[in-house]
Amino acid sequence: MMSVNDKNDYHRIIREMIKNEDEVRNSRSNWFIAIQGLLVNAFINSLVHQKDLMLSTNATYVILISIVSLGFITSVSFLHAAWRSERSIKMALACWNLFLIENAQKIQDFPPISLITKGIIDKGAKDNIIGAMDWEKKVNKMMYKEDDCLKCCDKKRNKLDFLMPFQWIPIIFVVLWFVSIIGIIFLWIQN
Repeated sequence: MMSVNDKNDYHRIIREMIKNEDEVRNSRSNWFIAIQGLLVNAFINSLVHQKDLMLSTNATYVILISIVSLGFITSVSFLHAAWRSERSIKMALACWNLFLIENAQKIQDFPPISLITKGIIDKGAKDNIIGAMDWEKKVNKMMYKEDDCLKCCDKKRNKLDFLMPFQWIPIIFVVLWFVSIIGIIFLWIQN
């Protein structure tokens, strides 16, 4: 069994791990946007300045396919990184929940790790994580009072996790780069 100080330290460590993962996710997102911007710029410049560079049509297609392929690969890589980030945070929360269970503590004895949880938005949440539902019901009641319309809207919006930038931006780039690859190959075959 851990001492009282160690128990408090454990909660701080979990919170720091989640904060660190959020910072890593933010940094990756910024780098991803920067890389995609450079690749889009290179793609457009290759198209616009093809004649200035005196490249043959085949050389132009090879350059374009290379740029687009690199964009596609970095997009897929970032999608994987976003997935791992989500799993890392879920693992940290699972470790924290396990720690609470093993030490006969309740989640409502600590400030929430995330400012919004499924149980607060979705009053009908079925997972009672270590006695948290009572606490979440109280928070829900304070947040929404009698405004069922706002609660309903928030409940629906909360289910749209795929709209988080680190999840949808790489999907859009994967699709756009893939369509570009197909288009370039089609044009190349036509010529």
